[in-house]
Amino acid sequence: MTNELFDILKQPNLHQARPGAEGSGNNMIVGLVGNLGAGKTILAKIIAKKLGVVNEVVSPTFNIMKIYETADSMFKKFIHIDAYRIDVDDKNNKQDVQSLNKNLKLQDYFKLPNTLIFIEWPENIKNILPENIKYIEILHNSEDSEKRNISLQ
Repeated sequence: MTNELFDILKQPNLHQARPGAEGSGNNMIVGLVGNLGAGKTILAKIIAKKLGVVNEVVSPTFNIMKIYETADSMFKKFIHIDAYRIDVDDKNNKQDVQSLNKNLKLQDYFKLPNTLIFIEWPENIKNILPENIKYIEILHNSEDSEKRNISLQ
């Protein structure tokens, strides 16, 4: 399944810039949606390995973002963002997200060419995400707890 997903992510029609859209060719932003333990970080590790990332890919839960160089000709950088620690129930969330965006300059990264960005818990920062974001939903398989159902939206 991950080989098929990787092939889908590399399809040019999914990530070429649209006129007037943020980003430029070979830029793709993917929100990973799923419950805790669904396999979002594992999927990010698998895709990073397929891109030729040589460094160990670890969850960026505490530092929010990690940037990796790849050996891939289409996506030169792989950026892994984990927004889990951003409290969506906090009434100050919008201010916290704007502050985070200002400090990390996330929107600058969203515009980088030749970059694949995976965002875990994208719903926590939805007010700063670009319109061209794609989503991958990962669900536990009800018949086999070791399997996952993955869909690209």
